[in-house]
Amino acid sequence: VEQCGLNALLLQTHSSNACWQVSPPLLDRKGELKKGEPCGYLKLNTTTNCVSLYLLPYNYPALLHLVNQLLKLPPAAKLTPPRTWLVDMERYCNSLPACYLAPLKTSLRRLNIAPRCVPTLPEGGLAFAAANYLKRVKQQARAELEMQMGEEAHALGLAA
Repeated sequence: VEQCGLNALLLQTHSSNACWQVSPPLLDRKGELKKGEPCGYLKLNTTTNCVSLYLLPYNYPALLHLVNQLLKLPPAAKLTPPRTWLVDMERYCNSLPACYLAPLKTSLRRLNIAPRCVPTLPEGGLAFAAANYLKRVKQQARAELEMQMGEEAHALGLAA
């Protein structure tokens, strides 16, 4: 983390064991800022006199809990997780910002955990709600274009 007044204050007032979770602010559906889930932590390094930022997966406490649950099962269960675990994983994935899904899938593949438990983003990496909205708009535009073309063909006497 770049040097600033906060770094100096932290280094002067806390021990080297101290660390703080980092939670980015998020916009809710009403457009209001709210506290997001943790995605890393700040840790003091008194040897180099700096503060380091360690980035982790978004809402890493929930993800670590899920991964630990799965690792306690027999090795074959990692490729076909129990239904309850899949439901919990789906709930976790639905809480993530869409940009986290592809890296999560890659990381789970490295752990030999079924990557199919992470949904694939539709249509150019858009979030599901945005992709569904875009699909509806495309269908509506196509229907309006076909209706307009039919009216023009009828007006020109080309309709059968």
